[in-house]
Amino acid sequence: MRDGMKLTQWRRKNFLRPAATFSTDLTAREEVANGTMAFHLKKPEGFVFEAGQAIYMTLPDLKPTDAKGQVRTFSIASAPHEPELMIATRLTDTSFKRSLMSLPVGSTVDIEGPYGDLSLHHDAARPAVFSQAGSASRRSAA
Repeated sequence: MRDGMKLTQWRRKNFLRPAATFSTDLTAREEVANGTMAFHLKKPEGFVFEAGQAIYMTLPDLKPTDAKGQVRTFSIASAPHEPELMIATRLTDTSFKRSLMSLPVGSTVDIEGPYGDLSLHHDAARPAVFSQAGSASRRSAA
């Protein structure tokens, strides 16, 4: 089985167009489902993206790091016209997620992007197939 982060870094370096790196601030966090958190970031000046794109987030002061290092990929969950960037993620027991969860509001993180091209084509005559994946929560019956 391939190492996902190593493959991602290889693809990022070799296939994706270069993107800008920004330092930005965590403005808020909220639980959006059981075990799933949304993190709101100040949208950096000049950061323009389309729906369906993602960012690489770095926690520069992450200690200890886990096997995947200091960088994770997150889909942007906010709309391009919104004044903040939002990402959402399940809270797993990794050094990165524990550190992200404990970051005080106002802390600085580094983001790189946007990356990806997961948007619908503009040719109405051409068929399209949709597939969805992402963070989900388990709900128990009441």
